[in-house]
Parts: sequence; structure tokens; C-alpha cells
Amino acid sequence: EWGPAKNVISCWIPVIGHSAKETLALVPGSHKQTYPKYLPENSKFTKDEYRFAGNRRELKIIRPELQEGEVIIFHPALLHEEEVTESPITRFNLEIRFMPQEDAI
Repeated sequence: EWGPAKNVISCWIPVIGHSAKETLALVPGSHKQTYPKYLPENSKFTKDEYRFAGNRRELKIIRPELQEGEVIIFHPALLHEEEVTESPITRFNLEIRFMPQEDAI
């Protein structure tokens, strides 16, 4: 499901799966926009972690092609999705999250 990473700066590190078929789907600039949202019922996330409720086809989505050693660092409010449906491999990645001081974001 599309949504923000709540109040953390994420560093996404692919170990297996560097191609555009396996990396994160990102919406550049979405952290500066306002989108329709909803709160999912029975979410595995926290009770106040909203999800994107608009039309996905209207988003400019990118999946970066990464080289070994490259990472993706993104803002907490950036819309992103981790689901992989186009690749035959099992992706393996690490994610490090930094919680900055509130006034730093």
C-alpha cells in the first residue's frame, strides 16, 4: 500500500534486487504535496499511518535502477511502495531508519 514512512528518514539498501523491477517505487516530490488519504482497517502499521487514496495512474512513479553499493534515501512523507510483482527473483534488502529532530525535516 502506498504511504509515507512515519517521521523517519529511510535508507533503503538492496542486497539482492538492484534492477528497476525490484527496487522501491517512488513518487518524486510527493513529500511536498497533499494527497487524498485513508486510514486502513486492521492495519499492520500504527493506527495513525494513513495510505494514499487517490488514483495511482495519476502519479509519476519511478523505480530506480541501482548499481551495487547504491542506496535510496528518502523523506518520511515521500510516497513509496515496496511491492515487487514484475521480477522472478526474491528481493532482499536492508532498511535503516533515522528519526531526526522534529524541526530538521
